[in-house]
Amino acid sequence: PAAIELLQQVLRTPALPAEQFEILRRERAAALEGRQTDPQTVARQTLQRKLFPYPENDVRHILPVAGVIERYKKAKLDDVKRLYNDFLGTGAGELTIVGDFDPDQTLPLLKKSLQSWKAEYAYSRIPDQAFDKVAGSSQVIQIPDKANAVYYAGNVISMSQQHADYPALKLGIYILGGGSLSSRLGDRIRQKEGLSYGVGAGFSGNWFDDVSKLTIGAISNPQNSPKVVKSIGEEVDLLVAKGISEEELQQAKKGYLQSLAVQRTSDGSILGLLASSSYEKTTMADQEKYETAIRELSAKQVGQALKKHIHPKRLIIVTAGDFSAAKKSDPAPTKKE
Repeated sequence: PAAIELLQQVLRTPALPAEQFEILRRERAAALEGRQTDPQTVARQTLQRKLFPYPENDVRHILPVAGVIERYKKAKLDDVKRLYNDFLGTGAGELTIVGDFDPDQTLPLLKKSLQSWKAEYAYSRIPDQAFDKVAGSSQVIQIPDKANAVYYAGNVISMSQQHADYPALKLGIYILGGGSLSSRLGDRIRQKEGLSYGVGAGFSGNWFDDVSKLTIGAISNPQNSPKVVKSIGEEVDLLVAKGISEEELQQAKKGYLQSLAVQRTSDGSILGLLASSSYEKTTMADQEKYETAIRELSAKQVGQALKKHIHPKRLIIVTAGDFSAAKKSDPAPTKKE
């Protein structure tokens, strides 16, 4: 109850002192200034902008790091106050509490705290757009004096989480690079070839909109970066062309389903699951249906889904790091007869 009382004060009557606003504004801008030369930040931001090229006048437009810094520098307290007063309220939203508490005591207090908190503008969900026709590309970004190089690649697929092939793609990409103990990328690039300090792949989707995303990432010595790019490309090609084995399928099912079960032992994960379910108007029955679909997948189904939806030539690849030493060590080209 005391926490709810404090929450009410923070939400309904925020102080928003000018001196604290200035401190925060400068701190955020300064932190981002340092990240302009961070290979991970630069590569990830560059990839996101290429995957989702919303126009500059679109609220979904993704700014480069320098653009975000410029926004912080121009931010004014009056604008923050106006935004807060116009758009924040309890007209739409979800409230989830997980833990040891008394609902009969807590919920009336929350209702009293949040009632009559109305926003000037009504909520409307902004849909995501799938830019699934963007051509594949490769970009190398030189960032001096960095010990590590990073690789980020991605591809957008026009598919929601409700698509029939979503479970198959989720499991197929898990085999490619999602397993914490074993995956194709981990086995080859980290274990066998020793090219990367860390490598992985993921596949995530949107419940409402036909927007899913394949992402692949790796960290390596800059001199190994070309080999990392080559090896990842070969593994993606092989996965799509040849599919998966029955042994891989069974190991992936076991590992992935166990990871979902482990997540449900954490209050934080339960909190997120319940909140998203409330927003999506789904229940745990939908989660059970999804896990059943994973259990019933065959190797053939996974292979067919990969071949249908994953197009290696459409991958957008971004590498960033200090590649100057690698260039210097390259042998001089030999003349072929």
